Amino acid sequence: MSLLRRFTNVFRRDRLAQDVDDEMAFHIAERADELMAQGMSREEATRQAKLRFGNPTLQREKTYSQDIILWLESVLRDLRHTFRFLWRSPRFAIAGALTLAVGVGGVGGIFALVDALLLRPLPYPDPDRLVTVMHSAPGLGLSEAGHSFGNYHYYRDNSRMLEDFAVYNESVVELSGGGEPERVRVALVTPSFFSTLGVAPALGRPFRPEDGLPGAPVELVILGHDLWTRRYGADPGIVGRTVELNRAPREVVGVMPRGFGFPRPETEVWYARDFAMSGVQLNQLFLSGIARLTSSASPESAERELNGLIPGLAEASPNVTVQELQEAGLAVHVESLHDATLGDLTSVLWLVFAAMVLVLAIAGANVASLFLVRAEERRVEMTVRAALGAGRAERIRMFLIEGVVLGAFAGAFAVPLAAWLVEGVRTFGPTDLPRMGEVVFATRHAVLTFGGALLLGAILSAVPVLRPGPRAEGSSTLRVDQRVPIGPGQRRAMQLLTVSQIAVGFALLVGAALLLQSFWRLRNVDPGFDADNVLTMAIALPHRTYRREAAEARFYHALLERIQALPGVVAAGGAVALPLTPGDYSDDFLRDPMSIEGVPDPAEGAPVVAFVNVTPGYFEALRIPTISGDVPTSWSSPSHTVVVNAAFARRFLAGQDPLDARVRPIRTWRPVPWHAVTAVVGDVRDVGLVADPTPIVYVPVSESLDERAYWPGNMSLVIRTSVAPLSLTSAVRAVVRDIDPQLPIARVRTMGDIVARATAPERFMTLALSLSAMIALFLAAVGTYGLVAYAVSRRTQELGVRIALGASGTGVRLLVLRQGAVLALAGVAIGVAAALAGGRVIQSLLYEVGAADPATLTAASLVLFVVVLLAVDVPARRAARLDPIEALRRE
Repeated sequence: MSLLRRFTNVFRRDRLAQDVDDEMAFHIAERADELMAQGMSREEATRQAKLRFGNPTLQREKTYSQDIILWLESVLRDLRHTFRFLWRSPRFAIAGALTLAVGVGGVGGIFALVDALLLRPLPYPDPDRLVTVMHSAPGLGLSEAGHSFGNYHYYRDNSRMLEDFAVYNESVVELSGGGEPERVRVALVTPSFFSTLGVAPALGRPFRPEDGLPGAPVELVILGHDLWTRRYGADPGIVGRTVELNRAPREVVGVMPRGFGFPRPETEVWYARDFAMSGVQLNQLFLSGIARLTSSASPESAERELNGLIPGLAEASPNVTVQELQEAGLAVHVESLHDATLGDLTSVLWLVFAAMVLVLAIAGANVASLFLVRAEERRVEMTVRAALGAGRAERIRMFLIEGVVLGAFAGAFAVPLAAWLVEGVRTFGPTDLPRMGEVVFATRHAVLTFGGALLLGAILSAVPVLRPGPRAEGSSTLRVDQRVPIGPGQRRAMQLLTVSQIAVGFALLVGAALLLQSFWRLRNVDPGFDADNVLTMAIALPHRTYRREAAEARFYHALLERIQALPGVVAAGGAVALPLTPGDYSDDFLRDPMSIEGVPDPAEGAPVVAFVNVTPGYFEALRIPTISGDVPTSWSSPSHTVVVNAAFARRFLAGQDPLDARVRPIRTWRPVPWHAVTAVVGDVRDVGLVADPTPIVYVPVSESLDERAYWPGNMSLVIRTSVAPLSLTSAVRAVVRDIDPQLPIARVRTMGDIVARATAPERFMTLALSLSAMIALFLAAVGTYGLVAYAVSRRTQELGVRIALGASGTGVRLLVLRQGAVLALAGVAIGVAAALAGGRVIQSLLYEVGAADPATLTAASLVLFVVVLLAVDVPARRAARLDPIEALRRE
């Protein structure tokens, strides 16, 4: 019975028992026939034969035990042989293990990211039924809009596809009392918020349907677990007590479980908030919506149903008509919460994962080439083993054991490498990527990484013995000439592997080069302001304390005057919203329908633009250029004035002098006077570096302001410095505390950091693909070097004869280089086709560069060609220095 059969029978005991029974039955029948020939009856002959062979059960157990022992002995013998070989061939062991570790570790680390961010479901019951429900209103200039309380109630009461529905809004408030004041992120949610998510408080109770309605004596809140632990010492008696938020008492009714954070991981307080409104308020679409679908619904069916309900909004609403809804183009969009949370991160991560898989393929090709060389060097050994009776299965097992041992060494390096990769992404990668806080290199990832290294090592080690073609090692003759050049089958296999490595490395190099160009151009986009040496921080004034007329303006006036006087401060100002920070505030709060005096509203409805409150000094601090007119510099400037940006002037004031125009926001609850345009300033990239600047109306904050577009309670300071910006943080904090000791500051950062965050996903993808390309390029060069070096070693006699017959060292060197050049050209040719095909995948991720950019393809070809030739030049130089006599003597 062969060793492979024994190995199989270790795991198939019933099959082994059947084999033993069949064998015994054959011998018993044969012996019975002999006894019957001597005159015995059949019954007696059969009984005597069975007595001779003994108990069948004991024979089965004995055979089974012997089979296992023989198999284990042979495996242990091969293991000892493998360890001796690896100890005597450290270059093979180290090169193979490290190459495999780089590929497997990279894939293992990126898979941990993919698993945590893409594959793992959201941490809620039945997460597939959770969706986001939002609007678009192109007629109002809103590509993405939320809900008003009125249409929320209408959808909730009339939809049959939504099992539960909630809306919410985000803000930042001051938490005081019981310690130093601090700013915390809060979510104002309807009472159905937690039931929609399917999460209940760990302590206390959730909100009830009647909670949050106007007229309640005290507002109700639920605290996050981290805030409860950090500030209140995990006191279970917190339920029923009041806490101060924005210097007003709020009653705590519950504490959420550890790890819960929605809509953001840093959300720490949830307010109950609801208004019994009817219909839709087109100028108040600022609430985000989440819903839980019924078991029979899908996002598509729910979207169709809700869009069918839109005409009924006019019947339920006293302030909107069907025509106004049609002109606004109001439409509902339903998307799974998982997809909405991840956004573009899905395509980025899968692209990075694919790149690392390609790197693993290159690493695998390198290791397969090493095993092919190893098999060639063991031709004599394999021939001897075959002559001594070793079967093909036994020889395959020997290679498999070598591969598994090499894979184990590779796994020992790959697991920490993957863990370091994950930790590096968490530490140095974009911190604002969705679900990044959930990323961890868990035990299952370590097991998969190590197991993958074992499996890949075993598969690659079997390549030499499983390849098609003649099997010289199985020959019965022992006359094997080791000087015979490598066989054509092995040569073609190694060349194919090398060309494949070069092609894949070229494709990755082109992709990384395109992304680097795109990222460089994105980083050099003019944001419309000077981000150097600018410190920013956020302040939220409690409305209860600063609700008096113009109290907020007087506070910021005093604060900015004192900050301006600090050493190292060049200019200081503030705004309710900073450029490139759409996630730090609600865009919808800043947007309103707008009218221009003397210009009739277009048929599709009044355009919606952003109204941003700014203080004197804001434009100077960010160095936003003034195109015409004068920006406000005094805190006592006249009210009812505004500043517009160039995009506003181009779109709405073309053909007239902008300084002669007057604009006003359209409010349904009260009339707003006309505001005179006093200046036009340059455009800033407010939403993102790629998006075109949007029209903006800047509303100056002044102490004489008798009508404000918005309360400037939440403001972000911008402070231009002549020193390191962050070095002034403590001085500014001291000024704030001197004016109001209970007022905290938050989000201290530089404008440079804000600009860098605006390109965080692009930076992550560029760095990841560039690292993959560098590793792939290195492995491709090593693979080509290994192939050519081995070919030179097999041609030592031939090259010695050439030199002896008069060939120059330069000629021999060029001969070897030509072999590497052919491989490089073949790899580049295939790689160009692969790069063009792959370019279509990343085209949507590129900025101002085409996927088939000729300059990039040419530069990548030259880089790869030079790197490969430099790698090949090492064995080429060695061949050129051969001493023909020594070469012939060695052979």
